[in-house]
Amino acid sequence: APDLRSSQEKILSADLILGRIFSYCSPASIIRFSWTCRAMHAAVMDYNRTAYNIDRYISRFFSDPHEFRSIQADQDILIVGPCAMHFLDRAANISYDLDIVVSSYDYPPYYSDALSCLIMRNGYRKDIGRFPFHMGFQYSNWVDACTTNRFVRTDEKTSEVVAINVISPSFAGSPLSFICTSRASMSDL
Repeated sequence: APDLRSSQEKILSADLILGRIFSYCSPASIIRFSWTCRAMHAAVMDYNRTAYNIDRYISRFFSDPHEFRSIQADQDILIVGPCAMHFLDRAANISYDLDIVVSSYDYPPYYSDALSCLIMRNGYRKDIGRFPFHMGFQYSNWVDACTTNRFVRTDEKTSEVVAINVISPSFAGSPLSFICTSRASMSDL
């Protein structure tokens, strides 16, 4: 008699097949799949490492995603906007803007030299125009809520304009307190 367990594990280890199946599933369904057996749990863990690879995702904006993530962790920088939603939805990175909220424990709001240098080293230049960043926040005037510095460059592969929007809340606090105080819904992020 054929070894049924071995056959099941071979089917479950077919990453291409499972990746395709998982891409149509909600995160809750994927978690439920992982509860069915050890082989499926391992397959889900492998899929999650690939599907939720933030370094690969932000590599369109920075040549060294690890350097950005190190600065991000050190300075309480939060990725918001369409990029964050596309990442969580496991969607292709179709957004050409990376919106980040920086800490503003000091007033006036500032962001570090390390972040500025990283942005400039990656070929961005400061866009001088006013950028009305609002993300659906319920402020009567978005200028009262934050200051936004926009940096742009042209993507060498696609010839598309890629931008990093550095958002500094106009009050002392963390990026998360800015999001919460702004009464933004998850669909705004």
